[in-house]
Amino acid sequence: MQRLKKEDKPRLFMEWGTKNTISEISSYGKGSSGDSVCNFTGGINIAADLPEYPKLDSEWILKENPDVIIKSLAPSKGNPGWNSTDEAAAILKSYIEGRPGWCNLDAVKNNRIYLISTEIAWGPDAIVGDAYYAKWLHPELDIDPLKIHKEYLEQFMGLAYPKGVVLGYPEK
Repeated sequence: MQRLKKEDKPRLFMEWGTKNTISEISSYGKGSSGDSVCNFTGGINIAADLPEYPKLDSEWILKENPDVIIKSLAPSKGNPGWNSTDEAAAILKSYIEGRPGWCNLDAVKNNRIYLISTEIAWGPDAIVGDAYYAKWLHPELDIDPLKIHKEYLEQFMGLAYPKGVVLGYPEK
């Protein structure tokens, strides 16, 4: 197995939670579940030197200027994901517009900002979330998170794949 060189790993900012403000943004630091996923999927967690679940401010993130941003969010009303790509796109647009200066971040300028449902980010479905992280961090990988999710549900769980549900956006 070939290991990625540090220079081949994008710098990732991961955010979780719905009650974040410009002055208090929840992230994943050293030893957290998000830090583990970032390392496992070939990224560099920009908050890795901070406590396990740090509260950051927008200025800190602007200074760090990540290559990739992944926002982990629980969809509303107990749904596993979002009803359409339009709904997910509107959430991401609102997320960036609500953060002054974030349109200047490399991740935003290079369209490397993503939304992931907590439904697949953690727990038994995490293999699907890991596939999204890997694909988003390394788009050149031949990996299809949708195919993995469908196979996981249908072959291993005996469940029907939920058509029309968006769990990771953009999907590719």
